[in-house]
Amino acid sequence: MKTFETPYENLDNKSKETIELCKEIILWSTKARSFFRERSDLREKVTNLYDRLGKTDMINDDKYYKIYEEADQLRNNYEKLKEKVDNEDEKNKEIPIDFINEVPEKIINKIKKRLKEFKFFNGEQEWIKVLKWNEVLKGKRSESTYGDFINIKVTETEDSKYKIDLDEIFNYYIHKWNPHIHEFIKKFEKEFPKIKKDINTFCHHRMHDYDAAYEFTSSLENINSDNLEDILKFIIDTIKSSPRERKKPKSENK
Repeated sequence: MKTFETPYENLDNKSKETIELCKEIILWSTKARSFFRERSDLREKVTNLYDRLGKTDMINDDKYYKIYEEADQLRNNYEKLKEKVDNEDEKNKEIPIDFINEVPEKIINKIKKRLKEFKFFNGEQEWIKVLKWNEVLKGKRSESTYGDFINIKVTETEDSKYKIDLDEIFNYYIHKWNPHIHEFIKKFEKEFPKIKKDINTFCHHRMHDYDAAYEFTSSLENINSDNLEDILKFIIDTIKSSPRERKKPKSENK
């Protein structure tokens, strides 16, 4: 009788272990955030093994010994890869930031701590969930699934320099004033005239895929460690200087 034709409780322990291992790896491979080619390869091998296990006669077919051997090897590969992916997930984890209420020193210390441990920091301020504009017109407050945020990434490069990436979603229907990193590079160059020539800058904005939301991106590369804290404080102060203020729905203005 083939494995998957046999009641689960009647299977031997090794078959049960192999089935549970395959399920665990398949589920894990869909949940892990960080991408590694090895993860896709492992899932493909495990899916193949699971399929062959189900079609094997565990009593009359000696191939099941090979399946058990493969399962042991896949378990070993899985444990090593899981540790690698878990570490990468931890490195990329978004650290909550409250740019308005947290003092700059506290935010900078968060960044420095992660840089020391991972050489990378990924922080985000989520202001509000973006309201669907047709619901704003009706005076409703139900939220869409897409956030309105500003994200900052700080990366220590191989040459011990630093790169800062800023990404902001801003919705003109929802908020007053301009987004925080609008024309950020111009402000930066005015604030740091002595070092601007040494730093590579980039800025871009585009209309996003809903309502009147725009995505603004800016980056600074080739930052020396001596200038990192000053630049981070400038970024934080820039954000603090213009806190988000929401427009009132038309129904509230009547």
